[in-house]
Amino acid sequence: MAIADFAMMIDQSICVNCEACTLVCKQIYGTTKGIFRTKIYVHESGFYPEVTTTFQKKACMHCTEAQCVMACPTGACHKTADGLTVIDERTCILCNYCAGNCPFGVITYDRTKSIMEKCSLCNSRVEKGLVPFCASVCTPKAISFGARASLIADGKRRVNMLKEQGYREASLYGVNELGGLRVLMVLQHSPDKYGLPVNPQVRIGTRIWKHLLSPYGGVAALAAIGGLMYNYVNSKRRMYNEEDQ
Repeated sequence: MAIADFAMMIDQSICVNCEACTLVCKQIYGTTKGIFRTKIYVHESGFYPEVTTTFQKKACMHCTEAQCVMACPTGACHKTADGLTVIDERTCILCNYCAGNCPFGVITYDRTKSIMEKCSLCNSRVEKGLVPFCASVCTPKAISFGARASLIADGKRRVNMLKEQGYREASLYGVNELGGLRVLMVLQHSPDKYGLPVNPQVRIGTRIWKHLLSPYGGVAALAAIGGLMYNYVNSKRRMYNEEDQ
């Protein structure tokens, strides 16, 4: 099966915040202190005595409609042939447009190394038929990796079980969001209680940038602006000439 058919699913309902995924990722990729490709975040909502505590494995979601890719002016942030979102350090100009346009806030500028850091879903490892490092060390088996269609079916079954247990807001996040995410999440509560956008949308400004103002469409944009300026100047010149006659 092609890599493009694979995805990751995180069952946040059984995550225990052991941070094994965080530690192995930092160890393998040698990220700078305070910089993470993935990390477990703790979220609390509500008021005492009814406080809801949730754990969120925060990392790149590998959106189909990836705003970071749309915003990148050099193409450094791009999709691989298998649909994963990666950043080419050789062509990255550190403009931070990718980080600024990520709806999940998972791209970080590492000043020490002068690179943009994010999860690549261990694409080089997956190409060899292996699972991402985080999935291989997850103690409670909250992280699954495999065929996306199969994971979606498993995720929906898990959601139904959670609803039967009384979690009425349980859902499978990522099936349709932003064209479909390569990282799915089983949630007990509403997405906002995990720090996730409830209904993420591509910004209109980002779409305009992608199609008109990026370097690939910049020539057309400049030509259009130049044409408008030319017409404006000519109309003024004609108006003055008519007044002099």
